[in-house]
Amino acid sequence: MNLHKLLFTRNECYIAGQPLNPTGIMVHSTGANNPNLRRYVNPDDGLLGVNLNNNQWNQARPDGRQVCVHAFIGKLKCGGIATYQTLPWDMRGWHSGGKANDTHIGFEICEDALTDSAYFAAVYQEAVELCVFLCELYSIAPENVICHSEGHKLGIASNHADVMHWFPIHGKNMDMFRADVKRAIVGTGLSPSTDAEPTIRVLTTRTDNVVHIMSLEEYLRGVVPSEMPASWRPEALKAQAVAARSYALKKIESSQGKPYDVDDTTKFQAYRADRIDPRTDAAIEATRGMILTFNGKTAETVYSASNGGRTRAAKEVWGGYIQYLPAQEDTFNAQAKNGHGVGMSQHGAKARAEAGHDFKAILAFYYPGTEIERIIPSSSQQQTSRADYQALIQSRCAFSDPTAVWAALNAHKFADEIYRKWAESYTK
Repeated sequence: MNLHKLLFTRNECYIAGQPLNPTGIMVHSTGANNPNLRRYVNPDDGLLGVNLNNNQWNQARPDGRQVCVHAFIGKLKCGGIATYQTLPWDMRGWHSGGKANDTHIGFEICEDALTDSAYFAAVYQEAVELCVFLCELYSIAPENVICHSEGHKLGIASNHADVMHWFPIHGKNMDMFRADVKRAIVGTGLSPSTDAEPTIRVLTTRTDNVVHIMSLEEYLRGVVPSEMPASWRPEALKAQAVAARSYALKKIESSQGKPYDVDDTTKFQAYRADRIDPRTDAAIEATRGMILTFNGKTAETVYSASNGGRTRAAKEVWGGYIQYLPAQEDTFNAQAKNGHGVGMSQHGAKARAEAGHDFKAILAFYYPGTEIERIIPSSSQQQTSRADYQALIQSRCAFSDPTAVWAALNAHKFADEIYRKWAESYTK
């Protein structure tokens, strides 16, 4: 899911600020041939584009109506697909024209002319992922995901046809949608591909005390320079990036059912978006998707500033034995102990990098027995993959306009997976 946040603070619904305890989700579609998010979501954040007609919904009464939803799904100006959260999830929306406003989170999918199968496939998948996220966040059963037209039949929404005027054109209905959400939740069939970039929920206590959802790689851009000076050697910064990525992924894996994965303090990892630096960005990109694993599972890559010349075993500090977090002499750490001393010493990593050790050697010392694995492709792998699929489609597949298909999917993070499936089906 490509989730962004731009709250409609000028909308009367947001100003009213009524609470919501969500027990269901209502899927809407806009009913207009305009797939661009900027039609409804503004001001422009650099990704949306400018709404020249000023008819977006971040105003008191859009189109003169008391209306507001929690999110929109549609196209960015680059053609990629994204979700924009526009109300706090636990704030009552004005979307159903009935009692569902008191119980359901509502989101809109931006419609096109209803005939573009590539666009439909992309926004359908994005909608599934949004529902998976919300179901897990609020313990909502997939059976309680309905569309507007179903809400009308239940007596909790006004008489609208969405989304059943659109989904069947592409061979889908709400029963299939709910089944796809359920399969994704239980991890069979429709769970995101291993090429998909994980997202992380970050509680920013220093600024707005709000949970922000961002990609794991974007999160690292604020962590690595906050945890290690950007002026240190590149190999030390790379080691920090891999350790921080692994640590964050471990927290994501263990925080299901909780309102957030990490906060921005050293209780987890320091995160400050205002410290982003091109030198640490380079280290993050150079190790893109790399994590440490032990026996096939994400390693608990704790670290501290310095260990005083000897790492401490996890069992010494926390009482639980972890094989790859032993006590051992660290001749590269001359600084006095500062922190728990388990795992990587940041000053030790600095000294090792200055002595010519690469990041893999640094990590191998501090987390013995672990292995480096990549959870998402490197940028070069992604570019090669896209080029290969585009060439395959253009040369062998029976699309009337494969270039247009590619343009619609090019910026979407699941493009490779969708292309792979299409390539397989059209080249048999």
